[in-house]
Amino acid sequence: MLLLLFFPVRGVMPAVVNAWYVNNLFYLWFSAVGMGVIFYFVPKLLGVPLRSRALAAFAFWTLAIFGAWNGMVLLIGGPIPAWLLSVSVYANVLLVVPLLAVISILTRTGGESREVFEPAVLRFIRFGIASFVAVVLLNILYGLPIVSRLTHFTFAETSRTLLAEYGFIGMVLFGSVYYILPRVANVDWPFPNLIRTHYLCTAIGIGIIFVALTLGGLIQGIRMNLNAVNFISLGKGVVPFIGLMTLGFLILLIGQAAFARNVFTLLHVWGRPFRQTVVTILELVYPGRTRP
Repeated sequence: MLLLLFFPVRGVMPAVVNAWYVNNLFYLWFSAVGMGVIFYFVPKLLGVPLRSRALAAFAFWTLAIFGAWNGMVLLIGGPIPAWLLSVSVYANVLLVVPLLAVISILTRTGGESREVFEPAVLRFIRFGIASFVAVVLLNILYGLPIVSRLTHFTFAETSRTLLAEYGFIGMVLFGSVYYILPRVANVDWPFPNLIRTHYLCTAIGIGIIFVALTLGGLIQGIRMNLNAVNFISLGKGVVPFIGLMTLGFLILLIGQAAFARNVFTLLHVWGRPFRQTVVTILELVYPGRTRP
């Protein structure tokens, strides 16, 4: 932010700084939070210890190291120093190391367990894990120059970003909220059926959005590489996929509405004793001026 707002750099460097910032925002902040939630809740919900804490630390630090260097793959084809792009491409490929470490830890942790505590919460966490694996694999794939020629500046990259935000970060945080909030408030969820509605609508909505934008992006990339159409025709050709994406967002919105109703109702029940106490105090201080 300093190099963009307060001490602005010149030339192509603002694009380089922006790509570095956006990439590190995901790998050093969002992914760290998501991995922390996963490594805490998966063994807790399964009732087994986390297998290989050393491997978990290895996965975290390798993700932080390699993830911090691969931001320049967002600028493939741009007028940036060749060494920056080369380092980012190799670091992007090396993301397979922390990915395999995470998969190994989670499969070894949950492979022999049978009893599951809070299965609804674990359902959100598992969807987030699957999305994390898919996002990292797509980052590695889209970061290859030969593949980037097809996916760069298309909806395919947008679908990957939305999968990271909604599928990975959003779902693991939803799972943690479903576990933590009723224990903090000491109140059960008022509408348990809405938890399933929230999960199904969110999973279906994210799936539709991802598939629609990925297919639309691949069609965009093929047509742009063939130079077969102009940009106006290219935009018109992906309109059906935009409509499908809109349907996915509507389904996603229904799920968030179910989540909001559950949360607000729980907070309303949790705050009832406090409201009654306040009314009682006001009745004592100002008799006859308040209604119970």
